[in-house]
Amino acid sequence: MKVNYKKLITLIGGKCWSVRDLVNEAKIQPKAYYDIKAGKDTLNIKTVGKIAKALEVDVTELLILD
Repeated sequence: MKVNYKKLITLIGGKCWSVRDLVNEAKIQPKAYYDIKAGKDTLNIKTVGKIAKALEVDVTELLILD
């Protein structure tokens, strides 16, 4: 599962958050964020769901759907 990093950064900026704020609000490990940044597709749907919930968006807004 791959997350659109540019979209994620836009949403984080829209909340005036730092990466640390996202990690804390979504209750995810910092490694998950850095995996997204690196373009890895090893995230599970639960982690992506936590990020979407923290950002108050639908999970489909974050995903790169092939």
